[in-house]
Amino acid sequence: MNDPFLLGLFDAAARPPLPELDFLVAVESRIRRERRVRAVALGAFYVALVVIAVLLTPYVAAGSLTIAAAISGWAPQVGPMLLTPAGFGFSLLAGVWLLRRVGVLSR
Repeated sequence: MNDPFLLGLFDAAARPPLPELDFLVAVESRIRRERRVRAVALGAFYVALVVIAVLLTPYVAAGSLTIAAAISGWAPQVGPMLLTPAGFGFSLLAGVWLLRRVGVLSR
């Protein structure tokens, strides 16, 4: 019933001593520094993303207006329909369908 190996695993005197407090403090400070660096890098990434989005906004808006003008010129009844709530809902459903078809929403 008394297994010496099993008793040795639970004997506090048989286990190696715990690491020194200085070591633990050094590891904790390194972990904090890495988290801080990661947070700053992530913040810089988000700032860069926002700057790129702001710089691209005029081109996206111009392209959107060009496409809307082309569609309304191609089919004059479609232009006013895009401005109604039903037209917005239809375009939203068409966009979701397109994203699912391409596979963006299935991931």
